Amino acid sequence: MSFIFVANSMVYYGLSLNVGSLGGSIYLNSFLSGLVEMPSYAFAQFSVEFFGRKRTLIFLNAIAGTGCLLSAFVTGKAQTAVALIGRFGIAASFNMIFLYTTELFPTVVRSAALGTCSLVARIGGIAAPQIILFRRFHDSLPSLIFGATAAAACLTATLLPETKGVVLEDDLEGAAKQASAKSSTREFVRFGLSSEYNNDDDDNNNEEDEEILPR
Repeated sequence: MSFIFVANSMVYYGLSLNVGSLGGSIYLNSFLSGLVEMPSYAFAQFSVEFFGRKRTLIFLNAIAGTGCLLSAFVTGKAQTAVALIGRFGIAASFNMIFLYTTELFPTVVRSAALGTCSLVARIGGIAAPQIILFRRFHDSLPSLIFGATAAAACLTATLLPETKGVVLEDDLEGAAKQASAKSSTREFVRFGLSSEYNNDDDDNNNEEDEEILPR
């Protein structure tokens, strides 16, 4: 998850700083770059509830990577358009990974895990303006780097479990049981509620025994 934070930070700030290299007015590009973030946030919140955290993260990083890579091979208005598509994807991804991260870790380490991921994300933010300087070698090189980074984050997200509808564990022992299970909501819930189910089964067995015993 830390790598995904670094990648999202790098691509997000990189696209923000790279608007000057797009076709058209830098002022209009900056305005559109900020404007496209509003629907991206709404889409992220909608998508995580209906399609799940994992699928949303994979999809958004795929959009960001595709937009960045395509912007390296086109010019003019087409370049601006695909760059804005990439901006949409990375802005939405950067918005929802905070929710996803808090659900991946148990309560005892949740704050520390989120803080660590947010801390290492600054590495991407620091690297972004340096990558922009690669334009002196080739104009499309920064876009290629940002696109490849977003694609790598997309592939990394496939290794994460889905957390939609999952009972969040309080301790590391419960989290270890979840990690050993298959990455599905059904099995996660089974581990999280195993004690409750066992208690219900015991109560049902006692009731059946009472019915069987003669009076």
